[in-house]
Amino acid sequence: MMSFVAGLSHRDIPEIKLSDDQYAKGVEGMFQYFRDNRERLGECASELAMLFLKNSNGEYRQFTKAIQGLNADMLSFDNPYYIKASIMFDKSEALEILDENSEYISTEHIDGFVDAFCESFK
Repeated sequence: MMSFVAGLSHRDIPEIKLSDDQYAKGVEGMFQYFRDNRERLGECASELAMLFLKNSNGEYRQFTKAIQGLNADMLSFDNPYYIKASIMFDKSEALEILDENSEYISTEHIDGFVDAFCESFK
């Protein structure tokens, strides 16, 4: 999850709004990317699969909980309801995080997930 947030920061996306339709569409796009690339993701595929389980309301709650779990470390939630999260680091720090995590998940796949998420905003 840290790599995903770092990928957003690297693209100058300053915040994530967890309560809007774009977020839901973005996570759905990421699920599609995951489904299309699962075999190529290697060892991290099983762990990532857990993030893309939908609940009975059709929401990816595990993904959202993982984002919320970064509170204070990488994100600052601007209200008590965890609706909007501001990314707390700059591009150079984002690159460091991406480099550190590239053994777990490749930069190519992080870019793919971030692309899929951002496509919903167009």
